Amino acid sequence: MRQFLILSIMLAILSCKHEVPKPSAPEVCFEKEILPLLVSNCSQSGCHNSVSSADGVILTDYANILATGEVSPGNPDESDLYEVLIKGEMPPQGETPLTQQQIDLISNWISQGAKNTTCESICDTNTITYTASVKPLLDKNCVGCHSGSNSSGGVNLSNANGINIVINNGKLLQALKQTGPAKPMPPPPTGKLSDCEIRMVEKWIQAGNPYN
Repeated sequence: MRQFLILSIMLAILSCKHEVPKPSAPEVCFEKEILPLLVSNCSQSGCHNSVSSADGVILTDYANILATGEVSPGNPDESDLYEVLIKGEMPPQGETPLTQQQIDLISNWISQGAKNTTCESICDTNTITYTASVKPLLDKNCVGCHSGSNSSGGVNLSNANGINIVINNGKLLQALKQTGPAKPMPPPPTGKLSDCEIRMVEKWIQAGNPYN
């Protein structure tokens, strides 16, 4: 009887399934992650800025993103902003689409309550690579306007050839530092990158801008 009881307990333990909770995504920063992404990719002339306001949608500030993008805090699937992204309707055909990672970032932001959060930039000027440091910065702040066949100002920052052109003529740093004849980048409402971020790009260029 005792052996039967012990065996029953062991079987119960082995058959018991414990669900391991999924780690929650890090909090998404609206000011540093979502706003620059939407401004760069969606608010060009003729699209969703305050002048053009295509389809009545303005994606240049928090209040308008929530209202005109019909964002439902906590529920990406009920948010028009997320729906047009996963359907590939925005950015429009011919423009560089958002990556799955960028779409997931917006989904996480909405799931977390679509908060108007601000935060300090994570910036490391000691260990700099194109893949981990410079490319994400350009993708978030610049590539939406500067890529594809209709690159703003004829500047394409989505590939090495295009980046090297504006490095060699000095316009990339002029634009980022917002000095000299180059048009300031990123434009309002995103505004100038932090000094640390600019220094990171500058040190990468000084190292010979290796694409690794």
